[in-house]
Amino acid sequence: MPFQGMASDGAKRALFEVARECWGVAKSPLFGCRPLVFVHDEIIVEAPIETAHESAMRLREIMVREMEICTPDIPASATPAIATRWAKGAKPKYDDAGRLVPWC
Repeated sequence: MPFQGMASDGAKRALFEVARECWGVAKSPLFGCRPLVFVHDEIIVEAPIETAHESAMRLREIMVREMEICTPDIPASATPAIATRWAKGAKPKYDDAGRLVPWC
């Protein structure tokens, strides 16, 4: 299907931009993080706990932006979560200040 190819292009564009910011954009919240896993529509990044919230928000921004470039007629979304171990069922968990915190 044509959409599958466009979605794949958007996901790969996002992964490229995430990696670029992790290693090459010192002012990015992702700088110093490491992309670990790319599965279907998920990018899993290792980040310092002190900047995990900012890193997750930036990751979401990149994923949405790059997908919308490839699928402009379809709204894109991404739901960030922080975890100390990978689990497919990870859910976003926020503290009282509205910052993402590890769900487990």
